[in-house]
Amino acid sequence: MSGLEIGAAVFGLVVGTIDIIHKSIEIYDAVKDKSGIPRKLRKVSDKLSSVEKLLKGAQAQYNEGKLNKIDRQTWDNAKQEIGQCKELCQEIHQLLLSAYPDAGSGRVGRVWKGTQTVFSNKGKSAEALLKEIWEHLDTLAKQQIINNTALLEDIKTLVQELCPDATTKGTQDVHGDVQGDVIHTINGDKVGGDKVGGDKVGGDKVAGNKDSHVHHHHSGT
Repeated sequence: MSGLEIGAAVFGLVVGTIDIIHKSIEIYDAVKDKSGIPRKLRKVSDKLSSVEKLLKGAQAQYNEGKLNKIDRQTWDNAKQEIGQCKELCQEIHQLLLSAYPDAGSGRVGRVWKGTQTVFSNKGKSAEALLKEIWEHLDTLAKQQIINNTALLEDIKTLVQELCPDATTKGTQDVHGDVQGDVIHTINGDKVGGDKVGGDKVGGDKVAGNKDSHVHHHHSGT
């Protein structure tokens, strides 16, 4: 494969990644009442449009022939980066599908009120996934495939706010405190420690509502 052929393959992956991110944004936009969404999840969801703009900007550069001077080795590396980025975007898409079910079902409100962190199938929070996505985008920027440094810095600022310890795994509440596994029973439904919609949901108790929650704590070690 020549460098140009690999570049074409890279942007085939970019187009697919943009599609996944756009669908994730549509899931979030469909939620009419966002007031009860955990803070970190809401902030990550809001920032997905910046990820989409970065990738679309790179695609525009490629279509305009501005990336023709990139060498084959750089394209090879870029293909790995965008491939991993696409997988992470798919993971965050699945997490949002689980976190934002049909708003008219009534269940979504109960889950939001009873939990603080929603996890992907691989046990990562939305902010951890965004951090990893940013790392790949940052590498693509260093390879001069992405050139919107202002948007990239904007994502970095949120990542530093939500992941101050640079952790990508572990159970965290919306304030960033590490918690052990917690099981909540809300109107007979278990959330946190069990799986809701195929994704694990975690969190801590909701203050002032002790009578409606049964908490069973396990050691976080």
